[in-house]
Amino acid sequence: MTMYWDQRGATSELLLSNARVTGVQASDLELLQIQQVSRHGSRFPTDNTMREIAELVYRLQANYSSVLPQWLQEYSLPYNLTVAGVLSSTGVDELAAYGKRTRTSVGSAIPTAYNEKQFVLAHTFKARKDPFIRFYDICDRYLSEVKHYPNASAELKAYGQSSQMNASLAHLKTQLNLPDSADLSVVDVRAAFAACAFDIMVYGVTNQWCSLMDQTFLNRLDYAEDLEAFYEQGAGYKINYEMAAVLLQQVIRRVHHARRQHYSGNVHGSIEIPPLALALDEAVTFFQFHCITPHRDDLTKPTLLLGWAHPALVALLRYHGTTLFVDGTFRCVPSGYAKCVVFMVHDRASGVFVPVFYVLSTSRTADSYWDMIHFIVQTTDQQIEPAEIVCDFEA
Repeated sequence: MTMYWDQRGATSELLLSNARVTGVQASDLELLQIQQVSRHGSRFPTDNTMREIAELVYRLQANYSSVLPQWLQEYSLPYNLTVAGVLSSTGVDELAAYGKRTRTSVGSAIPTAYNEKQFVLAHTFKARKDPFIRFYDICDRYLSEVKHYPNASAELKAYGQSSQMNASLAHLKTQLNLPDSADLSVVDVRAAFAACAFDIMVYGVTNQWCSLMDQTFLNRLDYAEDLEAFYEQGAGYKINYEMAAVLLQQVIRRVHHARRQHYSGNVHGSIEIPPLALALDEAVTFFQFHCITPHRDDLTKPTLLLGWAHPALVALLRYHGTTLFVDGTFRCVPSGYAKCVVFMVHDRASGVFVPVFYVLSTSRTADSYWDMIHFIVQTTDQQIEPAEIVCDFEA
């Protein structure tokens, strides 16, 4: 609910987010595909939250009706349990606007008319207890150690008895014209906070529940929400994220399956992407370039160039006045390629030639060699200035 407080200001995070959406600027780029996953927009409160708000309203009107603000004396909830957790009309509008922003960002690159061959749509409408999505509801360890453990939210309970929360409780009583002895609890304060959040989110209303609160009040209750989420869903307990490992494994398996389908078992293609493209135990990548250039003698068979180098070794190429040794072989290459070229540099510290770049090419033309050199120069940010280059190619 935190994001909805920002909308009370002159410039909201939502507006700033919209302003950052831009189209494809470079004329030399071609948009091939968009993959978009959309979660629901603004929704009505859940049944538990509705009951807490309704209970607060009932007790206030039953015991203090004559002193309450005028709007609250005859107030009734603008929603009921039949729509608990359901997408609101505001949420529908948000999703529609999201679609329009997506359309604006891609312009004419994506067709404006629906074509089932070009658009793949999938959606889910799952029960709230779906085991795949709500795995934490069926995890025995989570239920015993966190959800049903009395002291799991000890910090939240302590905060509920703190001077900050007591001050928020006193503030709410004052705004409702209630005596200090009025029977209100921390649950009631949080219910009022939730009522304000959904007033803004669903209806854009700020002159009812939200009129009872100042920024200090909101900050204190917002902290309570964060504290609860930290211990019940966040990093407060290891099981909170460890139990998601099964779901994460499924996601990883799907990624690997999609990769295998994309390359159709092509082992040479699979080394272009993680994990095989990554240096051992590091986040840096061996894979430096993958380029297709025209074949001057046969335009129907362009040249494919694949280049690998460890980023730490690429730095050796930037030293001024080094010696490069270029070794090319035509025999020891993977199927489908015509040559493998190794670019080595003389390392002055060790006194030996260090292999830096490995390049595969599907052709043996002179142009392909110049293209290799061009791409390697670009990799060094054009800082390569060797004193001499020695070449050794198989006959």
